[in-house]
Formats: sequence, C-alpha cells, structure tokens
Amino acid sequence: MKNILILSLVLIHVVTLGQNNKDRHRITDTIQDLVIIHSEMRGQTNKEIERGYYKVLKIDAFNNFYLIFIEKNNVKSTIYSEKSIVVKGQKIEVDSTYFFELSCKDTLSNGTCLIPIANVTYFDKYSGYELGKLNLAKNLCGLIITRHAESSKLKQ
Repeated sequence: MKNILILSLVLIHVVTLGQNNKDRHRITDTIQDLVIIHSEMRGQTNKEIERGYYKVLKIDAFNNFYLIFIEKNNVKSTIYSEKSIVVKGQKIEVDSTYFFELSCKDTLSNGTCLIPIANVTYFDKYSGYELGKLNLAKNLCGLIITRHAESSKLKQ
C-alpha cells in the first residue's frame, strides 16, 4: 500500500511537470511565431518648437493639470499644462488667440514625437482623436502666459 501511494505521488508529479513543460513550449512557440516589423518613424522631435498664434477652443481642468484645446489653420491639438502657484502674467481665456511656443509632450528616447492613438481613451475622458497632438507650451504656466512681449493676446 505504501509503494502504491509513493508510485501515485511520483506519477502525479511527472504528469504535472510534463504539463508545465508543455505550457512553456506553447509560450515559446508563440514568441517564435511573432513577426516584428521595424519601421523608421519620422515627425517632430522634442527639440523642435512650433511658434505661432493659436485660438483657445476649450479648457478642461483636472486635479493637477489642464488640457487646453487649441486650433491653428484648422488643425486642432492640445496643450498639457500642469497646475502651479499663481505667477504674474496674462491668464488665457476660451475663444481668444494667443502666441504659444509648443513642443511635443511625449517622445521616444531618440526624440521622436509620440502622438495619441485615435481609438484609445486618455485621461479617462478623451479619445486620441479628440486630443490631436499633445503638446507642452514653453511659455505657459498653468493658465498663465509667462512672456508678455511676443506672447500677448492677439487683438481681433
């Protein structure tokens, strides 16, 4: 009886070990079947700055940042601006046009700009399509423009 119990335990161990190895081969096989396609990405880098006048379409406040939806030449994009303590400058308003110095918010290690994916939801609220390109504004602190000379509000 003791021998049958030991033999049963050994048999169970071998069968279980065989199943684990089978699963490992299945995972390895799927990794070997994976096809990797390399393509060189071209576009804006984080060192490039876009300067110009943009119309503010909408401002959405989150816990510790703002999303400022802007438009220039019928191209929409978004500025990500972290909330901060009050600084001197001009507070931006919706339906007004301002001079911004924009750079890409998220980049790869080589500096290539990553744009939001159209069908993915960002910030638990907006699709990548709604955000457009996500930027940082060099001359914006919270909702305050920090440079007055060239960054003033465009008179309409």
